[in-house]
Amino acid sequence: MAEPTAWDGEALVAGEFLSLLGAVRESTTPELVGRISRLVGEGLEALSLLADPQMKELLWELRAKGPALKDLLQTVTAWQEDGLLEALGDMGKLAMALRESTTPALAARLAQQGVDLLDAARVIERLKDEVPRFQEMAAEALAEARADARPVGVGGLLRLLRDPDVQLGLKFMVNLSRRIFREMEDR
Repeated sequence: MAEPTAWDGEALVAGEFLSLLGAVRESTTPELVGRISRLVGEGLEALSLLADPQMKELLWELRAKGPALKDLLQTVTAWQEDGLLEALGDMGKLAMALRESTTPALAARLAQQGVDLLDAARVIERLKDEVPRFQEMAAEALAEARADARPVGVGGLLRLLRDPDVQLGLKFMVNLSRRIFREMEDR
């Protein structure tokens, strides 16, 4: 028996390769070939999009704005969980129905009220984290008032009125009262 040569090893590898190709040919279906060709085509299309300078610029901008987009997605997710997103969608549908059945003046008034509602929702969203802080400040102010056993007479009141913080607080309360009264009077 002759000793095996390098050609014998290569012939063995070639034979195994041909067997593998035959197995692949037998196991492929037209559907599989179609799926693979679509996948390759989509991959090539994605690569060609990345070669587009405008697409590159957009991707870089998305990368730079990533934190802001993340915050936006978190806010929208919170709105979705709270039901606000669905309510906004319903408001949009209502607005479209109203637009079709109302005069332009009425539609403008309703749109402004919608904007006002969204502004109020934003303010409430910002304030919800502040409420515990305001409660804490009110509790501290009440504790300070109770701790001061001195009666507040006319002289004490005049002394308090010289305090810049007290003056600012009084101005705030007076202006707030005026605005509330005007708003109620206009309605």
